[in-house]
Amino acid sequence: MQSEKTLQYLLDRLEIEDKVKLYAELIDRKRFDELEQVFTPDAYIDYTASGGIAGPLSEIREYLRRSMGPLRSQHLMSNVQCSISDDGLSAATTVMLFNPLILDTKKGRQTFFMGLWYHDEWVKTGDGWRMSRRVQEPAWEFGR
Repeated sequence: MQSEKTLQYLLDRLEIEDKVKLYAELIDRKRFDELEQVFTPDAYIDYTASGGIAGPLSEIREYLRRSMGPLRSQHLMSNVQCSISDDGLSAATTVMLFNPLILDTKKGRQTFFMGLWYHDEWVKTGDGWRMSRRVQEPAWEFGR
């Protein structure tokens, strides 16, 4: 019985970590219409620590289209800390982000960097793990 519980924990954790990486891929490739693969439909997302907005996924998607359009980015996600509830139906993660960004302007290319943490809440759905809440915590910025 304990080995089955351990195996399920590992499978859940790997799926959550895969979704963390998928989020980075979708954002960097500007595939915002696919964010339902990561978030619940009613997810709350707070990007205010990096100068963005907070709100439901539908508003965040439109914000991302506007704000990320001219940017090139690379979300390097690491140090994933994951805590899965005893019933295996919810989880929390803290993820470290190193984010180089490039903006081409009339004055030339501007490169800047950000470091922050994401604090996330997850629920296990019929379609697998989905994030129901994401909030940024600022760490540092350079060149902005």
